[in-house]
Amino acid sequence: MSFRTMLPKIGFIVAILSGLATFGGFVRDLNKPSPNLNVEIDENAFNIPTQYFEKTVKFYNSINYDKIHDLIDEIVITGTPLEKDRLTQKVIGLMSSQFSPPFEKSIFEYKKQYFIDITNTGGVVAKDVYVDYPEKVLLSTKDDNDNYSNEDSLVSSLKIPSIRQGGKYLIWVWTKNDKFDVNDIKIGTTDQVANISLGQTYYGKTGQIISAIQDNIVLFFGLLALLVVLFVYSLSIVLSQLIDSK
Repeated sequence: MSFRTMLPKIGFIVAILSGLATFGGFVRDLNKPSPNLNVEIDENAFNIPTQYFEKTVKFYNSINYDKIHDLIDEIVITGTPLEKDRLTQKVIGLMSSQFSPPFEKSIFEYKKQYFIDITNTGGVVAKDVYVDYPEKVLLSTKDDNDNYSNEDSLVSSLKIPSIRQGGKYLIWVWTKNDKFDVNDIKIGTTDQVANISLGQTYYGKTGQIISAIQDNIVLFFGLLALLVVLFVYSLSIVLSQLIDSK
């Protein structure tokens, strides 16, 4: 039996072994513990009673240097002009504190609120989790050790160092844009794009593709192994024909 006639048979054997190796590697990786991020996002209408808005405007208009200085002048009779000026400035500072960043235009500047629940259902710690937003937002967070964090500055991304197995990381998000698109929120790690759901809806094309693969992972790698077998076997036949032609 010539080498040319044996080549397809050898190729078939190699193809089978390659397919088994591919599928075996998948089974090994499948049994290896890994993090798995599942995310739920709830949207809330962020409406504040009109009465509160009216009282806030009234309070803001009362922060007037002349009015406050006159009141202090009536009470502190023995104080010097410089002492009264300093006291007036301190009172104004205290009254204005609620209008400091990120509430320069009061809380009514924020149009929408979202609640994000990130859960690691995997067998190992999820490290370096990113949460990217389509625009700058105000955040309040609670990590998997029940520690709260509140930042005064607006951010467009959040880096979470780690989420332990079975742990949750909670995020409250406030946006100034009433057209904020939750579909553009991206969450994951360097190894995984998180499943993001609102009810049963997956957001983003990448999330849909990854979710479909994860839901049918055995079928996906089975087909991949079959493709490897067909490719190697076809290659052996081509090589056989090239040898024969020479």
